[in-house]
Amino acid sequence: MLQLFLKVRKLKEATAIFNEMVKNECCPTAANCASAIRIFLDSRDWEMAVKVWKCMVANDLQPLEKSGNMLIEKLRDMDGLPEACKYAEDVIDRGIKLNSSTLSKLRQSLLKVGKGTNCASAIRIFLDSRDWEMAVKVWKCMVANDLQPLEKSGNMLIEKLRDMDGLPEACKYAEDVIDRGIKLNSSTLSKLRQSLLKVGKGSIHDHLLERWKSH
Repeated sequence: MLQLFLKVRKLKEATAIFNEMVKNECCPTAANCASAIRIFLDSRDWEMAVKVWKCMVANDLQPLEKSGNMLIEKLRDMDGLPEACKYAEDVIDRGIKLNSSTLSKLRQSLLKVGKGTNCASAIRIFLDSRDWEMAVKVWKCMVANDLQPLEKSGNMLIEKLRDMDGLPEACKYAEDVIDRGIKLNSSTLSKLRQSLLKVGKGSIHDHLLERWKSH
């Protein structure tokens, strides 16, 4: 019945059936869920689309990558950028790949809006997608416009650069963060120390530590 109502786009009936199935712990098929997300988004009912997405995730129904990217792009297109960023981070946390089209659209919207919370999400999304150059551009935009949360985003940027074998860049931005009076967490400094000692660059850590203490 769910498939039929989705096919003829009787969304009120489809919603009722879906909710009843979930209530009774009866999971719709992967195909029905994927279709439901697309149809609910096309009708601008993003709340139901998200509910179906959560059902897919909870039951590991494929194709999670295709449906997740579609959800994020449509939310962005519906002026739901904060929600799009939220689910982009959720997708990344679950090890699901964001495709180049989704990343490109998020990039366009995030840079256009330029709000602190959106920029913080952008840095995370770009770093987790290994696009550190875009993450650095967003960070520079945040700094230039004093967009919060600078402390959280700066420390995340440094730690992620270090994790991505970008130790020189991580040290560069660590010094920049310190010089700007932004708090560099002791845990971030400790991680830099571990990496620097491994490559025989302990003197760089000592330099950063001295600047850190002086601020």
